[in-house]
Amino acid sequence: MQIEKIINKIQQDPEFKSVDKVVICLNKECPSMLEDAFLLSAEGELQRIIAESCINDDQADEAVIRSSESGDDLVTFHETRTSSYNYRPNGIRVHDEDIHFPCVVFWNSGKERLTVEGEWVSPGDYTAIQQMDINSPEAQEALKAHLNSPEVQEGIREAQEMFEEKERALARERAKKAAEQDGR
Repeated sequence: MQIEKIINKIQQDPEFKSVDKVVICLNKECPSMLEDAFLLSAEGELQRIIAESCINDDQADEAVIRSSESGDDLVTFHETRTSSYNYRPNGIRVHDEDIHFPCVVFWNSGKERLTVEGEWVSPGDYTAIQQMDINSPEAQEALKAHLNSPEVQEGIREAQEMFEEKERALARERAKKAAEQDGR
């Protein structure tokens, strides 16, 4: 997978250049068509995020993309009906009620065309779903409110506390080793 290639392509797109995005790599050969998922900042920083496939025998396979920090669901989708041509799903349907990120980019990283919400996406190409114009004052206010929400702030506090505890544990370990070396 050439993630750098698609990241550069997305970052050059004026519609998405100045916003944070969830980038989902789709491939018909992968379970639930989910190959990988990333958070791409407006500045171009790339971070892998949690992506899980849920394979169901009696229902369409599903996939869930979660925030690495809070564990909250960001995007959920399922495979579409099977093709009468080869009896494989043609693509995915996004659960609109389960999009909790302003901009989600679906990149076809596979070798076969597939559909996202009924729109054909060729290999190496992408399509995006934006809940609202991310540059609008309303979207900026909503994003600010989300980042300042008690749940997100609690997640940040927990992450800081875990980091600080690890730092204290490392400092104790270093002090213990130094004391052992001085005692010899």
